[in-house]
Amino acid sequence: MNDATNNVSEGRGIIVRVPLLYGEDCVKLDEAPALEMLKVLLPSSSTTGTKKKIDDWALRFPTSCEDVARVLKLMIDHAFVDNQFAGTYHVASPYGITKFGLLQLQSRLLNISKDEVDDRAEGADDPKAANPSAAPRPQCTQLNCDDTWAVLGKTFEFAPLEEAMGRATQGFPKRFLDGT
Repeated sequence: MNDATNNVSEGRGIIVRVPLLYGEDCVKLDEAPALEMLKVLLPSSSTTGTKKKIDDWALRFPTSCEDVARVLKLMIDHAFVDNQFAGTYHVASPYGITKFGLLQLQSRLLNISKDEVDDRAEGADDPKAANPSAAPRPQCTQLNCDDTWAVLGKTFEFAPLEEAMGRATQGFPKRFLDGT
């Protein structure tokens, strides 16, 4: 880690911080934290009457890996014209949602009835209720991307959450049944 830090201080390194990611080509729900709550809706998910508690308290900013790749391309292009380009930069979608809200959005995109979701999951306003072993987290995890956009000289137009999540969940559940 010291080498990475030294390189940044000498103007030779770039660190990019990203939030909750998801990809449009995932084959396992575990690959993307923004998709993993869909496990509760898989046919193999047991419905023993116990509902899965999913965090409905913390605001997250799920960001498409495809959008991150496009921003990284802009950063690489910028590095070719500015040999002093270095530092720590944030890249995050501006679209905030809770994990339970995300499950509801995904369900709507997949034409899964609200009743089916309500039978299997419920939102938890207490983060410890959703995951008792989780480390404490802030309620809003938004990263400030102003420095990133300032150095690049422009803001980036992220795909709307509903549009990109529609691509990421396409083929559910069949696409994910072998790789859960």
